[in-house]
Amino acid sequence: MIALNTQKRLTLSGGWLQWREIGALNTPTHRKLLDLWSREIGIFNFPCDPEVEKLNVLKSFETVVKSKREWDEKGMPVANPNELFCFTDGSGIDGTHGTAFHVPQISLDEIIPLGSYALVPQAETVALLRAADRLMGQSVKNQAIHFYVDCFGLIH
Repeated sequence: MIALNTQKRLTLSGGWLQWREIGALNTPTHRKLLDLWSREIGIFNFPCDPEVEKLNVLKSFETVVKSKREWDEKGMPVANPNELFCFTDGSGIDGTHGTAFHVPQISLDEIIPLGSYALVPQAETVALLRAADRLMGQSVKNQAIHFYVDCFGLIH
């Protein structure tokens, strides 16, 4: 399965080499076998949106998961002058998906359409990564940034 996923990724990015189909021992090469197998597995024939730009996300962070009870009892924290709150969300409706983020302290926000092939967890991920990338381009040195996400799978 890993080989098939790699083949799909390389094919979509233009990196899949077009080698011969028959190897030195007159047997099908691994490339030919992957092509045959990928045609037989339906998910590898699904259309895909093109890959978007790579985001720089090499920063250290801490993850805190609060229970619903904690949110109900303590409510939303108040930002100190050296803190930013970033709210993210991804969703899908009528077969199309999108994502957004909002940082109220510096009036930074963005809405990003993702097309019809994205999934909601992917949309959630794009929101977080895009927000982090945009915040790195802002003057936010020595400020704590708190990301608020509602996708548990994204943070674990």
